[in-house]
Amino acid sequence: MKQNLFTVLKLIISAGLLAFLIYKVGPADIAAIAATADYRYLAAAVLLWFGSVYFSVWKWQAMLDAQGIAVPFRALLAHYYIGLFFNNFLPMVGQDVVRGYGIARYTERAHEVAVSVLVDRLIGLIAFIVGGAVMSVVIVTVYGRSDMTQFAIITCAIALAVLLVFASILSRRLRRLAEFFFHLPFLKIGLPTYQKLSDALTPYRHNVRVLFWGYLLAT
Repeated sequence: MKQNLFTVLKLIISAGLLAFLIYKVGPADIAAIAATADYRYLAAAVLLWFGSVYFSVWKWQAMLDAQGIAVPFRALLAHYYIGLFFNNFLPMVGQDVVRGYGIARYTERAHEVAVSVLVDRLIGLIAFIVGGAVMSVVIVTVYGRSDMTQFAIITCAIALAVLLVFASILSRRLRRLAEFFFHLPFLKIGLPTYQKLSDALTPYRHNVRVLFWGYLLAT
């Protein structure tokens, strides 16, 4: 009964927000835009959006599987959409907090779920940065934009730095080397955070294939 009331409440809130949005924009303006819209591009945009959500949930499921947490794809998809809804009102991490909280309650393994969300975001960030670096090189070499050379060098340097940091978190040997630098006076404050992050990624150290698969899905 309680779950049914919560579902009805969510529907009422969603319908109310949609009605408010239509009122603010203006029904006449919406009708005018709809009359002149090219629905082929609209259909393509809708398919691409839903496809990106599907692959994002698939990537998250792979991160959970690496932790030994089996969650049905349908449940992950539902909580992902709930997170997207709350992302309209909460800060950038709002989606991650909401979806992580939902699955943590579903599985009763809060720590592992939080780590899966963190790794999911890290993989997505790496794919975004590396993709930007690759495209900047393509712009310079293929399209002849020599004026973008400096930008390409900077983006490639950032991508390389991010990859090295992620590798240092995963690799025990690189972790020891990184901890040596973190003992320097101006970096020492970040040592506990680095160690906790490295410890959290322990289940993925021997499951690099999952990380690579997640990277492919993120791209």
